[in-house]
Amino acid sequence: MSINDKVGSYNCGIAREGFRRNYLKHALELNLVCMTIPDKPNSKNQRYIKK
Repeated sequence: MSINDKVGSYNCGIAREGFRRNYLKHALELNLVCMTIPDKPNSKNQRYIKK
């Protein structure tokens, strides 16, 4: 299960941009997750994999 699937099923009112800015950006910087398509961060097919 991807992080997107977990976040999608756990809708607590956090806007998508807010989630990216507050959580995902830091997780990427700390190498906790990686992008499946690093060249296209805004792709509709983008997924994130836990390391």
